[in-house]
Amino acid sequence: MLLWIWNTKLEEEHVQMECTNDGEKIVTGLTFCEKVVFSLMLVGPKFGIAVYLLKVGSKFVASSETTADLVLDSLAMLFVINIDDYIYKAFTPTFMKRVISESPSVEVESEQLSYIDLVATPWVKILAWASLVFGVHR
Repeated sequence: MLLWIWNTKLEEEHVQMECTNDGEKIVTGLTFCEKVVFSLMLVGPKFGIAVYLLKVGSKFVASSETTADLVLDSLAMLFVINIDDYIYKAFTPTFMKRVISESPSVEVESEQLSYIDLVATPWVKILAWASLVFGVHR
């Protein structure tokens, strides 16, 4: 979503384009101020939730005493991680979902990752999670 926001056409003011179906007008770009505000509204809550889940959620899952508790705690974490999708489905009006689905796709060039990036990245993540889990039990 963040890539879509920043790759959307930059405009000084809104230019409306008329759709051929029913004469409805839609906006074709975003102003710089809108891009900044939308990005902060998107990244801020997601970053806050991620940091909170990293700190509290890992303790919550790591302190499970039984297998059943571990499964239930993991499901609770999964619910919290996906809550933004649930909120979108519940509170976004149908017309806005249609506008979002009909928005043009954004083409982004993928960066070429080196062999070391592909091999090292998963191990760094495993070491980070292991240090969190073992750090909680000390």
